[in-house]
Amino acid sequence: MDDRRTTDRRPTHDRRTTGRRQTTTTTTTTTTTTTTTTTTTTSNITTTSTTATTTSNRSSSRSSTRQLGDLQIPD
Repeated sequence: MDDRRTTDRRPTHDRRTTGRRQTTTTTTTTTTTTTTTTTTTTSNITTTSTTATTTSNRSSSRSSTRQLGDLQIPD
């Protein structure tokens, strides 16, 4: 009897062996600066004060897809 099957053969749809991976990384940085100026006059004396506040937020996201022929499969 001639048995031609192999036990270590992976199917063609196995994502570990086929396809081309494309990774997209998106980084967003938001910076907000708030300036407040206060002028006070008391008994002919003028006082001016300025306060500046800066806030910075950064976020990052990453996604990857694998190209299999005409199909794109998210990882």
